[in-house]
Amino acid sequence: MMSAMDSFVRSYRSLVPFVDSPSPPAHSILTVDLGSDLEWLVDMSKIASSWLANKQVNWVYAMVDDDAKTIAEATAKWQQHLDGNSGEGVPPVQPQQLVVSLYSEPKQSNNCHTYNGTIQEGAVSWIHQK
Repeated sequence: MMSAMDSFVRSYRSLVPFVDSPSPPAHSILTVDLGSDLEWLVDMSKIASSWLANKQVNWVYAMVDDDAKTIAEATAKWQQHLDGNSGEGVPPVQPQQLVVSLYSEPKQSNNCHTYNGTIQEGAVSWIHQK
């Protein structure tokens, strides 16, 4: 599966070049979803690191699942991407290459009903520190 993903990314970039800019044109943006932490998609995290280094993807995306009930739980999962995992051979991701979010489902998550007092609001200071 990783070879197919790599082939897709390389084919995409052969048609749509990478634009090295803080605000690239929308059509040139290519991102990869790596899950909430490094435990789920280790192989994808490894290959995504090479895509980032070789300017094949603009950034990686990490969405914390609805199991995170506290700011500390959510930010710890995101931090794994910034720290990397040498035991698994996954290098760290630079903060500017990581987009983070929280899973929110209207019937199950307070994050959908209000912003004040949510994990989303609380995580802002962690994001600004990075």
